Amino acid sequence: MNVTYEQPPIEGKRFYILATDVAGSADFRAYINGQSFWSHRCPDPPCHEEVSIPENVAGSTLLISVKDDLEERELAFFINDDGEGVPIGTETRELVGV
Repeated sequence: MNVTYEQPPIEGKRFYILATDVAGSADFRAYINGQSFWSHRCPDPPCHEEVSIPENVAGSTLLISVKDDLEERELAFFINDDGEGVPIGTETRELVGV
């Protein structure tokens, strides 16, 4: 599965995510400092999703998780003092025996 975005997230704005080469359907989840604030299921890939980033989250960590039938991809961002998301890592986990 490929998970991409054109622009990094910005607080108070919409963040657009694209998931392609998805096995089955895809489940999207978004977290600020570990607290879930958005989820969505895309049953018919490719998936063009948008999530509204909350206001007043500077200094927080934003995690976007996308899970299909074979793997889970995570995108992590630090929201700086200007409210802009700075990429801090990605991770991919294969789902074995699911």
